[in-house]
Amino acid sequence: MAKFRASEPYTVVPRPTDIPGRTEYRLHIHKPMPPEISTTIGDILHNLRSALDSLAHEIALRGLDRPLTAKEERACVFPVRDTPEQFDQFFNEVFGRERIPIRAALYGAQARAAFRSVQPFRIHEEAILLGVQVTDTYHQEYRWSELYRLTQLSNLDKHRRLTRMAWRSELVYWMSNSPTKRRWLDGDGTFTDGAVLGYMVGQDADVGDEVLHDFNLILVDDPAHNPSDRTSNPPDVVEMLNRWHQYITGWVFGRVFGVMSSDGSPM
Repeated sequence: MAKFRASEPYTVVPRPTDIPGRTEYRLHIHKPMPPEISTTIGDILHNLRSALDSLAHEIALRGLDRPLTAKEERACVFPVRDTPEQFDQFFNEVFGRERIPIRAALYGAQARAAFRSVQPFRIHEEAILLGVQVTDTYHQEYRWSELYRLTQLSNLDKHRRLTRMAWRSELVYWMSNSPTKRRWLDGDGTFTDGAVLGYMVGQDADVGDEVLHDFNLILVDDPAHNPSDRTSNPPDVVEMLNRWHQYITGWVFGRVFGVMSSDGSPM
């Protein structure tokens, strides 16, 4: 990624407009995203999600203390659910012609408590149980959660196609020899080749029309991404994946291990 950024894959070019004192800035993309980056990101997403399923498999294996059958192995999935009711239903799903709820036998009360402790709805649920007034719904908490977003992106990469990426402006700024008389107006928000990044209105004495800019490379397919919301500032994909890695290996694994190793007293 660093090598691709250093190759100057895009430029922002100023052009005068028909309106006096107004300069247009167009984005020109010179190089497409290398497929090596897209496939590597897909591998990261898939591996992070698979690590959770591997955790679920190991918990089931240690709980039974015997080799798992083929059907039991297929049932070993780390649950990610948006409501407490759907979480409980996950363990009662039936499999095969026998219509047996295999997960109910695979995961005991302590394993379920461990999985529940990291669910997207958990903090919301605890607040309600404590009598705290909440305004967000379970679905809103779910949509923004790392586990839901990771699961959706991993499924997309695994079953259909590579995740789409796009440039998005993080910051546009300029230098002035005195208090600036210029102001910035956002463009069409598409960040495609030839799109208008924005407009500069006004001028500063003895200063040219150059603007400085920082761009993030974002995952367009991220469920939290809203292209119509120009106030949102999605993180760069490298920063986001590093943060998700820390979240999965630090918070989720740590929390699950903590509950599984506890003596059953409240944490």
